[in-house]
Amino acid sequence: TILYTEKSLNLQEQGVVVIQTSPKMTKTGLKAVLKEYFGVTPKSINSLRMDGKVKRFRGRLGQRNDYKKFYV
Repeated sequence: TILYTEKSLNLQEQGVVVIQTSPKMTKTGLKAVLKEYFGVTPKSINSLRMDGKVKRFRGRLGQRNDYKKFYV
């Protein structure tokens, strides 16, 4: 999914799109998906892995899902 945050909207003005995916996605996999579904070949892809935050759910500790962010 495309992230819409203050930082990502500023980057979109420079032609960079921020995409959030599952942690198993790779740069080559994302490149293939973008080419197949959107017909776009990205110039460069930067990625980073985000750990899920530890939060309280109904008084008990839980953890949000991990995810990966791509700057395309």
